Amino acid sequence: MKTHQALCGLVSGLLLLAAGTSNTCAALVSVDLNGPGDNLLTQDTISGLVWLDLTQTTNQSFNSVFAQLGSGGTFEGFRYATLAEVAGLWQNAGIDTSSLPGGAFTSANYTPILNLQNLIGFWPSTATNQLDSVGMVSDTDGGANHEIPFIRRSDTTNQGTPNSGNYLDPDTAQANRASWLVQVPEPSSTLLSVVALAAAMLRRRRS
Repeated sequence: MKTHQALCGLVSGLLLLAAGTSNTCAALVSVDLNGPGDNLLTQDTISGLVWLDLTQTTNQSFNSVFAQLGSGGTFEGFRYATLAEVAGLWQNAGIDTSSLPGGAFTSANYTPILNLQNLIGFWPSTATNQLDSVGMVSDTDGGANHEIPFIRRSDTTNQGTPNSGNYLDPDTAQANRASWLVQVPEPSSTLLSVVALAAAMLRRRRS
């Protein structure tokens, strides 16, 4: 915690210098995973968690993804997020989660949901003219079924909502379901990401 607070303070200082902005620790930073420009990770500079794009785990069951979390697996270094961690990501992105576990569409949630979905991925909803970012978490309903919190936006009404409370069997795979996976980065990699972001913002400001 102390390490993260120190890094968060450094984030604030560097980004304030680069961009002259405030509340910089609320920034969500896009990070590469496999190569330059793939932008498959999103780092939350408040929680310190790094999130894998939901598009990387669509149409895979909970058990299938879980089996790939270990050494040598496709998702080595990641773990399943909890519902509280997902809600924390939404809050840090500026989404109002006060209506959870259900959720009502509001215009105030549209822009922060759009911005977060552009980072973590989305796909067409089963509902008309709506876009979803849906994933399973480690929390269960007291049995084996895993909760699937999601955010949804409507481009036709410019409204959005966070929601939770639905559950999915751990052996079921669906094209419109993914997994909320996180990792806690090493402090050195966090610092490098922060410095790179600050440098990019400073270049953009000067130009």
